[in-house]
Amino acid sequence: MIAVEPGGNRGAFTDRLFTIGTNFLQSTVIRYRVRMLAEKYIQRPGLRVNQDFLRQMNELGLTPERLWWGPMTLFPQKAQFLLSEIEKHPPKRILEIGSGTSSALFAALAVKHNFTMLSLDNYKDTMKYVQSILEGIPCDNRVRLQQCGLIRRSYPNGKKYWWYDAILDDKQGLFDFVFIDGPMSSLVGRNGALPEIKPYLAKDHRIYIDDYNRAHEKACVTEWGRHFPGLIVETFEECKGVALLKLPNI
Repeated sequence: MIAVEPGGNRGAFTDRLFTIGTNFLQSTVIRYRVRMLAEKYIQRPGLRVNQDFLRQMNELGLTPERLWWGPMTLFPQKAQFLLSEIEKHPPKRILEIGSGTSSALFAALAVKHNFTMLSLDNYKDTMKYVQSILEGIPCDNRVRLQQCGLIRRSYPNGKKYWWYDAILDDKQGLFDFVFIDGPMSSLVGRNGALPEIKPYLAKDHRIYIDDYNRAHEKACVTEWGRHFPGLIVETFEECKGVALLKLPNI
């Protein structure tokens, strides 16, 4: 089983309290809400997955029946879109911000295309789920999981945001593919992703943000555009819930 690494500096006392409170809500209120939403969307793993995607997953060595698609993780349409984006242009190193079912997809592709991956999340049960779905995928030397706390950081102008106490480094190379699906937008917010990952981006990077059809993610991208002039935003007719971001002059 792939080991879960701890994050770095756990931050101030108030940061640690915020992390504890967030994880508690995710394990109680949010978990209950997900169960309610599951009845509306997908009730069993594999439902509403088209045959082409099933074939692709099987070819990658994944077991579709073990993967959960629905609330709080990717829907099959988005997963298939990301798979296609990677297959067209395999990256060298992936940063996944917010672990989940996508972790298995990226890990299997890392084995196929021989790239490396770092996945970040704050929630222990999510990491346990990811560990379980990675069993049987020979990706130990390519995939790292990092369970983080939440810390308060700020832009140069003093505006604050929350971020993971992640340990990011360029020892294995810069990230040329980033998928932003965390921290949880309703509890924490995703504003910190771009300012924190910018120093670790490769020149030819691609940053995909999930849930771009929601108000919070659109507000994050608007905010990033103010702090990073020239930010390029591309949307896709075939997958409206995902947007592609690129920073100029990296």
